[in-house]
Amino acid sequence: MSWTRFVWLTSAMATLVAVPVWGQASVTSGDRKPAEVRLDIVADRLRQTLTFATLAAVAPTLSDQRLHAQRLVNWLEGSGGRHFVPQASPEGEIRGLIEDADALLPWLADRSLDDLVRGQAVFFAQNIKAFLDLAVEACLAAVNARRLDQGIDEARKAFAYLAAALGSETGPTYLGGVLALESLLPGS
Repeated sequence: MSWTRFVWLTSAMATLVAVPVWGQASVTSGDRKPAEVRLDIVADRLRQTLTFATLAAVAPTLSDQRLHAQRLVNWLEGSGGRHFVPQASPEGEIRGLIEDADALLPWLADRSLDDLVRGQAVFFAQNIKAFLDLAVEACLAAVNARRLDQGIDEARKAFAYLAAALGSETGPTYLGGVLALESLLPGS
């Protein structure tokens, strides 16, 4: 299979995967209060961002790479973000994952939790926010890369930060992530 065909097929698959998630991403910040944070939706949206990071890392051209990296910035920052570019988001208005991460601490404050669980949950929430902020920095570096190999390295970093933000439900959860937080909290 040729490289161009591989990238085209990967992009087509990503579009098919993105369609069910678009409706969830189109929630504007005024439509949802922090007490209504849905960790499962945040996890689904984080999985989608991993697809965008992958597309940026395997893009055959610098312009394709910039488009995928910018789309990822848009998903992270949302429509109100400082680096939002509407042309890179066919979804229209979107709520950024960083907004969701910012809502985690007030959401946790409203929950009745054991002190030990609360401490661990707050630590996970702070790490999720930090990983998303680092992913934005890497994406912006990919958008501004002058060479394809530089952009690939930055897209790989973004992927790693997003994977860390997603976390794992099992295994060592030293730094947490959305899935670890979801498994830590009953009824989330």
